[in-house]
Amino acid sequence: IVLVQVPGAVGKAKDSRAISAFSQMRTQSIVIASINDQSYLKVKCAIAVVGSKRVCSDCDESIKVLCQDIEDNTKADLSILVNTDNSGYCAVAQLDGTGKYFCVDGGVSSGLRAKEYDVLPVTCQATPDCRTANTCRCE
Repeated sequence: IVLVQVPGAVGKAKDSRAISAFSQMRTQSIVIASINDQSYLKVKCAIAVVGSKRVCSDCDESIKVLCQDIEDNTKADLSILVNTDNSGYCAVAQLDGTGKYFCVDGGVSSGLRAKEYDVLPVTCQATPDCRTANTCRCE
């Protein structure tokens, strides 16, 4: 009986770890923006496949660590989109245990959100591109 329940427990633990990292990312992004004249540019990480692992780079070091933690504990690829004018961002990934999407955002005019979705939120996607419209957010 215990062995049957272990896979579900592992998924739930990964979800909890990813949600915690998302929450920390949201908090850290506020600090980064306040230091950089309300610019969220350093929140955006480049994510590339190195070997068989997705690796985060080219962003603030504290965000890079959180990005990697989210990548390592989610089912689908993490996406961090920053508005073209750097006024806000959204980050979203599919949770491993529930299969739902978790999204966090922040910005000068959008406030802060952290929310779970059944489907990928349209307002945090590159197609249609929320970045050029400066509307990246979780809604």
